[in-house]
Amino acid sequence: MVTPNEIFVKIKSKAGGKYYLLKDYSKFVSKYQTRIYKGGFTLNKTIKLDFAQEYFSEGVVCFYKNPNLLQAKDKRLYEFIKKVVDE
Repeated sequence: MVTPNEIFVKIKSKAGGKYYLLKDYSKFVSKYQTRIYKGGFTLNKTIKLDFAQEYFSEGVVCFYKNPNLLQAKDKRLYEFIKKVVDE
């Protein structure tokens, strides 16, 4: 089993909070999109998705700034945002 320390880097923010970033973020639109906030892991080391708050927000930013990048990196997120925006 892979541990969070093998795939995440622990960061201490200037404001004193702690969060984690993926070491390899090549499949995401930005490094910031991989941010998992403190408390974001369960006891068996899986990610609690409600602590991955920047995943969606960075997707929305990319949808407006560079939709082709979002569509190439995360087609499902692109299609979800497009559906919401088009309603």
